[in-house]
Amino acid sequence: QNSFVLGFNIVKNENDELKAALGRDTRKNMIYASVLKAPDFSPYDTFILDVGSDVGIQVGNIVTVGTTTSVGYISEVYSKTSLARLYSSPGEELLVVIEGQKSSFKAIGRGNGNFEIKAPRDLTIEKGAKVYLPGLAHHVIGVVEDKEANIAHSLQTLYFKLPMNIQAVRWVLVESSE
Repeated sequence: QNSFVLGFNIVKNENDELKAALGRDTRKNMIYASVLKAPDFSPYDTFILDVGSDVGIQVGNIVTVGTTTSVGYISEVYSKTSLARLYSSPGEELLVVIEGQKSSFKAIGRGNGNFEIKAPRDLTIEKGAKVYLPGLAHHVIGVVEDKEANIAHSLQTLYFKLPMNIQAVRWVLVESSE
C-alpha cells in the first residue's frame, strides 16, 4: 500500500472508533453482490444484482462501490435478485454536500453516472471538488468535472459524475438493514 492509502485507512479506522464510542457508529452490515447487468444492458441507469430477499436485501438499502462511494439504492427486490437504481438515473434528485461548502444542494441525475447542480454563481467551487451525501458516513458520490456560469443569471451549473465507469462495475456492497 502506498503511504496515502495507509494514512487514509488509519484515519478512517480512528474516525469509525470515535463515532462508535460516541454512539454514532456508521458501520453497517454489508452484503457482497455481483452485478449481473450494468447500464447499457439494464434499463435506465440500474444494476441487476445477484442478491435478493433470501439474504435480507430490502427496498431502500444503499448500494456502494467499495465502502465509501455510494452509487444508488435498492428499488426492487425479488427472492434471489434485486434492482439497484443509480443516483445518476435521469431525473433522480438527491441532497448533496460539496467539499468546501457549508450549504447543501439538490443534485439531479442526468444518466450514465452524470449529475448537475444549480448553485449560486458567486460561490467558488473548483473542478475536482468531491460531492458527498450528507450524514456521518460521508459517502462520496462524485467529483465536479465542469461548470457553466452566465453573467445574466444568478446561478451557475455544476456538472459532476460518479468517480468510476459504471459500465465497468462488476460487484457492489449493499448496506443491510439487519
